[in-house]
Amino acid sequence: MKDKLQTLFGGFGFVLYFIAIWLLSFYPLLFCEFPWWGDVLYIAVICFFSESLITSILSTVIYIIAFVNALHSPVDFWTIIFFVLFALNALYAGSVLLSSAKRRYS
Repeated sequence: MKDKLQTLFGGFGFVLYFIAIWLLSFYPLLFCEFPWWGDVLYIAVICFFSESLITSILSTVIYIIAFVNALHSPVDFWTIIFFVLFALNALYAGSVLLSSAKRRYS
């Protein structure tokens, strides 16, 4: 995705890609009712262990917790944005899972 954005928009596509990654990574924290040190710990793990299994598992758990909390909150603009981001994250995780299973069993 980063390469496609870079070819379409050049340097701005590179910046747009990282803004999207940060938004997908940290937006669920708005719906999780963690103390401040929990948020800082999550951000530190995401920043220092990016592209690892720990980050993938932690992000999935955080998204599920945030999804449950968002279901119990009143529906407003920010909740709808979260549901869209949750769907995008679920589609991405599903595609990664299917492509890795395809490579493994091919």
